[in-house]
Amino acid sequence: MLNIFGKPSEKEKVKLNSKAFTFLTCLLLAAFFWLISALSKEYTSVIVLPIKYTGLPANKVVANKLPLALQANIRASGFTLLELGWKRSAKFIVIDAGDARPLRGKKVYLLPTAAITEKIAMQLGKGIKVSKILPDSVVFNYNKKTVKKVPVIADVHLTFAGQHQLSDSISVVPAEVEIAGEQSLINRIAFVKTKLITLDDISKSKEVKALLDYDDLDGVDINAKSVVVRVPVAEFTEGSIELPITAINLPKGYKIKTFPDKVVVKYRVNIRDYEKINPSMFSAVIDYKKGTNNRLKVDLAKSPSIVKFAKVVPEKVEFIIKK
Repeated sequence: MLNIFGKPSEKEKVKLNSKAFTFLTCLLLAAFFWLISALSKEYTSVIVLPIKYTGLPANKVVANKLPLALQANIRASGFTLLELGWKRSAKFIVIDAGDARPLRGKKVYLLPTAAITEKIAMQLGKGIKVSKILPDSVVFNYNKKTVKKVPVIADVHLTFAGQHQLSDSISVVPAEVEIAGEQSLINRIAFVKTKLITLDDISKSKEVKALLDYDDLDGVDINAKSVVVRVPVAEFTEGSIELPITAINLPKGYKIKTFPDKVVVKYRVNIRDYEKINPSMFSAVIDYKKGTNNRLKVDLAKSPSIVKFAKVVPEKVEFIIKK
């Protein structure tokens, strides 16, 4: 007998726990058998599946936009539908363009999806019946494929550590890629860019794998997805050198005197090339025909390729001319 005036005894606790366990077991078994019964029945469902196309002609391009997915009305058991739902994210339907039939010559082909219902059902798996497919047909509008090579341009944003800069031009490997597509589209493309590469505070040369930018290239096939961008960087130092001024286009029999009679060329050079610099590598020139208000601009007519950012000081000189 249950003791209602105090705590239940240990024997009573065991009896209560046993009843609760039996009740829960029966409830779970009932739910399990109900679920098995429900999943064993057939149900109708609508599913959307992405499409992968095969059998497209190698020498042609599809001018129209092909459907990216199809919608199918299917009937299957609950077990089969549950399994299909688990696999849905990795599932796609293969459509063979070779099953299409020509409508007008060899340019436009039509593939009614009803004609490939059985093939689609086989790809979905056993126990699945397909009753209706949308779209009801796929049209392939073929044009001749044009192929050409275009240069790759690196889209690069750089900042350098102190006294460092580019030591040469940025290069891309491969320098060109092959693009293919409809002729009118391919003819408008002069180059392909990379996705933006950002390198900050760099102090040494870099090689970076860069993806090609496909954003504005819809309908174009490219034979590469990425390239290697080489960024040559070196430490530079500043230098200066004093040069005499050479005049050109003077009237015959005249001489010119400038104030000052020499200029200083300030430049930056790769630190490893600093000792190679000498005055014979430079030439400072003034052109008499370009003089205004007794002043002439000094041009750097010659400087070595290893020198960067060369600047003449002063940029203009005063002059007098006499016989």
